[in-house]
Amino acid sequence: QNQNQNQTDSNQEASGVKAELKWRDLYFIISSSFLFVYDFQVSELVTKPVGILHLHDKVDIIKSQEEELEDGGEGKSKSLFYFSLSVSGKNRSSITMAAQSSEERDRWVQALQVAKLVNVRNVMLASLYRERIAVKASINPKGQDTDILGKLLGPGCMQPYDEKGKPIFRNPEGKSVGKDLNEIPLNQEKFSSQRNQLDFFNRPLPSGAVPMFATSPVEPIGVGIDGKHYAYPSGRVLALTDPHYDAKGVQIAEEVVENADAIVPSLKIASIVGSAILNPNKYAVYDAFGRVLKKSRDGHYITAEGEALGKSASLFDACGNTVPYPNQNKQGEIVKVEIVYYNHLGEPITIGKVSIETGNTTLALLHSTIKANISTCSPNQKITSIVFLINGVPVSDSECESRVVSDIPLPVVVNCRDMEGKRMKFEGKAFQVDIDHAGAEKAAIEEMNAEFSRQISKYKRKK
Repeated sequence: QNQNQNQTDSNQEASGVKAELKWRDLYFIISSSFLFVYDFQVSELVTKPVGILHLHDKVDIIKSQEEELEDGGEGKSKSLFYFSLSVSGKNRSSITMAAQSSEERDRWVQALQVAKLVNVRNVMLASLYRERIAVKASINPKGQDTDILGKLLGPGCMQPYDEKGKPIFRNPEGKSVGKDLNEIPLNQEKFSSQRNQLDFFNRPLPSGAVPMFATSPVEPIGVGIDGKHYAYPSGRVLALTDPHYDAKGVQIAEEVVENADAIVPSLKIASIVGSAILNPNKYAVYDAFGRVLKKSRDGHYITAEGEALGKSASLFDACGNTVPYPNQNKQGEIVKVEIVYYNHLGEPITIGKVSIETGNTTLALLHSTIKANISTCSPNQKITSIVFLINGVPVSDSECESRVVSDIPLPVVVNCRDMEGKRMKFEGKAFQVDIDHAGAEKAAIEEMNAEFSRQISKYKRKK
């Protein structure tokens, strides 16, 4: 939320009439190449902006220096950081906005400059370029690369089948199972629909390569995004000269082991492009094969196969660079966070307090908790939309699934509206609740297992 000032137009200036300029609180949204201006004192509906500005080539973005406002409230002065939009041409006009910090002002200026680039020509070029690199990375740019049940596949991975051509599924725990839901052996041979052999991680094997395994303990080996050989789930690294074994336990010749390295170039491209196109979570942590790692309540990272990643295993970003383990000293600590809502006057109201687990409670879980208790705050209004705001920016549903509450600025800020788009009227009282993490986790697992069974049954009926 920023303050703005409308400048006098050309007719006023020509006649020598100078309008009085006053600051007022407005809400701005940048979408594509448009700046939408909202005044909640005029209109309650998000669909009714009081002004829309097309950020075309004739719109200049001017960043001004810091200035001090004498009346900053409570007899104090405060600093404002100005930036202006000036429209040249026949219908010239301008609007001046002020942020509370230079960092916030710079973020707005950068966002506005990027929005000016969103035109038909640039969108078409970006679409063509996106499709070109997606095809090169063996990624479907018009939809997600999924298995036959619609689940997203890892970088370079394919839907696996057994030697009889029957599909192999991955259950909610990450285990590979047949359509009878029985877990398949670790050394089960896998093939693509074109009968090309796959490694344990469901990636096509390069010419001359075979599925590889390590011993003590027995674990599948895969070539990572950085070209090293990793045994999972321990995450231990094996040199080319270390013993590698095939599915029958026979040691593989070193030149055959080396053939597996041919996957690295395509894997690296698939991981980078896939993370940008298919994975909306910019805070994700990846394993050595470019797959997103999930985190358990006890702080362990969980592989796609449902196993706890080894404590000494490396973590990666989408480009294959190693990243440090986050600080987990306070993992699982119970803390109480405030839920704050800004009313139509811009006044902050604490609508609730929720006990969360540090490092565990996701925004999605907090969202469901707030939704279940929001009627306490507004008993006469049915609230259907609850959106988290981080530095004024709405958080998407997909991001809520992965971001944890303890990693965002506190207090937690929400925007609440009813089914007509009207802002919530706080007419009740604040709620206080503790999240039942164990119960929520159990319910989520039961629902995933039930959904998986429904999908398998549906697949069987189709066949």
